[in-house]
Amino acid sequence: MAAYSGGSGPRERPGPDSARLWVGGVATAVVAALVALIGVLVFRSVLRVPVLGQAAPGAGIGGDLGVGKYALTAAFAALVATALANVLLVAAPRPLSFFGWIGGLMTALAAVAPFTYGVPLREQIALALINLFTGAVIVSLLSGAARSAGRGLAPLDGFPATQRHRRNPPRAEAPVPPTAELPPTRVWEDGPG
Repeated sequence: MAAYSGGSGPRERPGPDSARLWVGGVATAVVAALVALIGVLVFRSVLRVPVLGQAAPGAGIGGDLGVGKYALTAAFAALVATALANVLLVAAPRPLSFFGWIGGLMTALAAVAPFTYGVPLREQIALALINLFTGAVIVSLLSGAARSAGRGLAPLDGFPATQRHRRNPPRAEAPVPPTAELPPTRVWEDGPG
């Protein structure tokens, strides 16, 4: 574990478990690609909304090259978010808070972006919903992976997790009043009466 000095000297801070974070990031990329693919399939097949253009008949599960690119873009976004989480875990004072805000705002941007495309409104709504759901999946899964990878990290405020009570002392418990003497209970040998 790292040494923490109480004075103004340099502080050492252990780094995050990058291997754990990146394994979580790659798994998140696979999930994000599948969420995007399934979203397109649901809107195309079930709801009959031609998201990313209508697939040619008999084109298969992916439909066409546009769907594959869309799924790969979702996977790439998850890997970029993993890199962001890694940088924040190493350098930011409250990495999970910043990651949540950045991820949430980027998800909002991805959800609003389809409304700038020159496609019919129902396709814009479908893409916005897919982007919103995919972004939420990425942020939630990577937040968990980052929390797991950063477990044991001390905050940059100089206090290890075991010494935070110096800033926020635990609440004092109310004193327990002494119990009154109770008369001894009788134990019946043969039962009552």
